[in-house]
Amino acid sequence: MEESERVDEELREKQHELEMIKQQSDQLRMFIIESQQKVKETEEQLRALQAEKSKITCFAADNENKNTVTNNATFDVNFNQKDVSTQEDVAVETDCEYSSKLNELKEFERQLIDMENKLKEQQTLFEIQRSKELNQIEKEKENLKEMEKQQKLDEIIEREVEKRLHEHQRRFEEEWRQGLESRAASYLRITSSPSPPSTPTQSQCNSVDFEAITTKLTFAECEDLSEAISVNIPSFVFKNSSLDPHFEYEIQINLHNESWTIFRRFRKFRDFHVYMRKLYGMKIVIPFFPPRTCFGKNSLSLAESRRRLLEKYLRELFSRCQTVKECPLYRITNTQKTVDKSDLLQFSHFFSEEFNELSALTG
Repeated sequence: MEESERVDEELREKQHELEMIKQQSDQLRMFIIESQQKVKETEEQLRALQAEKSKITCFAADNENKNTVTNNATFDVNFNQKDVSTQEDVAVETDCEYSSKLNELKEFERQLIDMENKLKEQQTLFEIQRSKELNQIEKEKENLKEMEKQQKLDEIIEREVEKRLHEHQRRFEEEWRQGLESRAASYLRITSSPSPPSTPTQSQCNSVDFEAITTKLTFAECEDLSEAISVNIPSFVFKNSSLDPHFEYEIQINLHNESWTIFRRFRKFRDFHVYMRKLYGMKIVIPFFPPRTCFGKNSLSLAESRRRLLEKYLRELFSRCQTVKECPLYRITNTQKTVDKSDLLQFSHFFSEEFNELSALTG
């Protein structure tokens, strides 16, 4: 709103300046018309003086051709000739004076015409500049409208993403509880049924192994094991590639004797999750992984939500994998040996500083 009011105020100032220029132009135009009228009056007076001069000249010529007059008449003629000569001199002086004034008026008129042309040029330039500024103002208004629309769209996308993430997490937790209940029921049936010893089926072995593994360590012991590996995802960066723009998440890994930082995009996280599910999916419950989205992939709100969920995913995955004997991260709480970098890289090269896709999929 403040930007729009500022633009309207500038527009009113420009319109006021244009009106002042138009008033000055009208005043100059009236002055030029009055000057032209004075020039015409002066020209008429000059023509009248020239006509009188012609009459005097004709009268003097007639007097010179008379040779039959007396001496007195000759004296009168000489006197008249002197009078005529004096009138001719006055007429010449008057003619020169009016010619000088006429030249001054013409010069003044030329200057006024030049000023009027300059004012027209300035007015044209002002109109062009005003038109450009108005176009710029319209573009800024359109940009503001687009920004408002984009902001509203981002808010809608953020709400939809949060809703879907919440729904996915709720269904995952429900399936996890149902799986635990079904495996616990199977284990109870196997242990309580007085059947003769026989070779157990594969499903029974999986159920027994699952119960034995999941009940072996308490929640406090898992917390003790998770302290051996500290993983954080504090931030993310946007890679503005023309072909594939995406976010990369900063992963800080701290062990008891060393630490390092790596960057991974969401696609690599998902490949890692698929590999972990394939490798340990039958032995532990893989933590909840944030789902993919079809829209708003480059939204800051989505990136922040994924950052939190991915950090939680890695922490829970480390804690659960440390309960699997076949896992390189497996450690018993009463031993002094801790997890080092080689164990983590054996677990997956996803955490290597020299990461590539082939090494990530081979361990």
